[in-house]
Amino acid sequence: MFRDLFQAGWRHTVGSDFMRRRLINLGAEEAYLSQIPMGIDLAAFPYWEKNREAGTPLRMLSVGRLDEMKGHCHLIQAVTELREEGLDIILRIVGEGYLRGDLMAQIIQSESNDHIQLLGALTSVEVSKEMESAHLFALTGVVASTGRVETQGVVFAEAQASGLPVIGSSIGGVSESLIDGETGRLCPPGDVAAIKEAIRFFERNRELIPEFGRRGRSFVEKYFSIDGMLDAFEYLYQKQITSC
Repeated sequence: MFRDLFQAGWRHTVGSDFMRRRLINLGAEEAYLSQIPMGIDLAAFPYWEKNREAGTPLRMLSVGRLDEMKGHCHLIQAVTELREEGLDIILRIVGEGYLRGDLMAQIIQSESNDHIQLLGALTSVEVSKEMESAHLFALTGVVASTGRVETQGVVFAEAQASGLPVIGSSIGGVSESLIDGETGRLCPPGDVAAIKEAIRFFERNRELIPEFGRRGRSFVEKYFSIDGMLDAFEYLYQKQITSC
């Protein structure tokens, strides 16, 4: 199947170096691969400087399908434990999926439903508003039992464009979608203790939240804008036309 796919067309594009290497391992010729990350409309995710006032809860946001690969159960566990340890924190989760019932049961069992909310599916405009009011974004995915893994994670670009520091897992293409220690933090997949420490970092260093946010916006403008993506595709087509 892959051999037929790789022989079709004159060029194959991938959104991350992780995906590029995976396709090469499957038999794709490196010379026919071009890395062009999926870009976002920066105007749809305007930048908001995040300043958390003293005495207010840390407002966290997560956006993603409610399935195994997104790893919401680990984030919920981390937030629950942090609340038990005295951290004033709220988590709002956007998305729908087959694990909604399991995640809701986890939230209720831990008596966390007053500060962890499942919002369901929202429009992109509504997601942007959620990003405007949050202080921190997290999507702590894992490699699914089927082998599926995040190959880029466009939502990380959307969150950083909005000025949010981001927390993600060091798997797949996620490590390329943020700068660890500059625009966010990376954690080993499924490591609740590491997720808690990443959240605590931003709790202890709340003055760094806007600094991370500014760097995140610049990072996305440079590498993940839809204009940059279209320019890259136009260059590929022009190059092919002139070589004919």
